[in-house]
Amino acid sequence: MTDTSSDTGIRYRAMLMQWTGEERFIMGCDMRDTFRAFIEASLREHDPNATAETIRKGLFFASTDMNSILRLAPRLSQPLSEQRIPWLGR
Repeated sequence: MTDTSSDTGIRYRAMLMQWTGEERFIMGCDMRDTFRAFIEASLREHDPNATAETIRKGLFFASTDMNSILRLAPRLSQPLSEQRIPWLGR
């Protein structure tokens, strides 16, 4: 499910592809760091005395959305070239 029109997705992807591989990698790392900071802050808000182990477990489970995994499961055996990917225009 997406809230982005296919035209916008195609234009966004084209814009990203103009960046160097290094720039895209750095953006991905920054996004991961931001995600981790938000989740860790939320975990500490719920349990100010959380241990490092509790934080690690919380980060793992926050990044593992079972519904997403189950939605993708039927496509795991299908080659990527045959999959329908709306934001790529196919």
